[in-house]
Amino acid sequence: MNYKKYLFSFALITALISSNAVALTLDEARAQGLVGETFSGYVELVQPNHKQAQILVNDINQARKAKYAEIAKTNQVTPESVARLAGEKLVARANSGEFVKGINGQWIKK
Repeated sequence: MNYKKYLFSFALITALISSNAVALTLDEARAQGLVGETFSGYVELVQPNHKQAQILVNDINQARKAKYAEIAKTNQVTPESVARLAGEKLVARANSGEFVKGINGQWIKK
């Protein structure tokens, strides 16, 4: 597996997702404590029953799933392994004050 190509692809995912034009941006939702990153590589709602945030989560996760599959195919690994690696990196780089889901399934404010 070409590790540099893998990391470049991950950086591209992050850039694409961050620039996604929706009513509520991912950065705004994170800052407001509405959504958080998980080790699964997908965002989840921290605050349930928030319609805009749920739409955002669905859109972001759909885009991530497609990109993970693309990266996995290119690197001959499973989409799940790509998602887990991305999840670890996204949780690690979450900003102070943002929520991340711990391995125990509980939300933690960094």
